Amino acid sequence: MAALTDEAHQTMQQLNVDGTRQGEQFRHQIEAAASAWRSAEQAARVSARAIESSNQTLSQRQYLLAALVGMMTGLLASALWLCLAPAPRLQNVLDAQQLAALIRPATAAWKPCAGK
Repeated sequence: MAALTDEAHQTMQQLNVDGTRQGEQFRHQIEAAASAWRSAEQAARVSARAIESSNQTLSQRQYLLAALVGMMTGLLASALWLCLAPAPRLQNVLDAQQLAALIRPATAAWKPCAGK
């Protein structure tokens, strides 16, 4: 019976040592997994910041492009409108008799000046 008790005691000690070793291995595995999760979370945060920054830059570029397209369209339309418009024709017909008739009432009211 004493031999059986000693053997049971040794087996229990061996099981205790094996359990402790297995617990340590399990703890190391959990710590490694937690560390991997933390590094993955950090990488996800960095990539999210990069995506947000590139999205903001892309939005600004799109607004700039829209403004430039609008200005260039306006300039091109104005230039084509001015270039393709017919040139105005100036036709001055001077009728001396009509001009004299128009000026006569205004000049009739003038008094002659005594010249020096």
